[in-house]
Amino acid sequence: MNDVNIFSASEARKMLENEIKKDNSCLIPIMERIQKAIKRKEDCCYINDEKEYVLDKLRELGYKVSEVIPGDRPFDISNRKISW
Repeated sequence: MNDVNIFSASEARKMLENEIKKDNSCLIPIMERIQKAIKRKEDCCYINDEKEYVLDKLRELGYKVSEVIPGDRPFDISNRKISW
């Protein structure tokens, strides 16, 4: 982001929201995983727990995003189910 004078918290929040909306790089690996699952004729796939704004983007695109699914063992990674 360029050096910008921010005059209020609401202005700062709006700038952050605009940056998040413009950044789709976080979706590329997820969309590739979804594409592979669709080719295998599956109706869902699993992703590691992502940032909330990434999950919001998936929901906006029409995907169903589950709550966190904890791993079975203490050191297992938590996942979320993405379905379509």
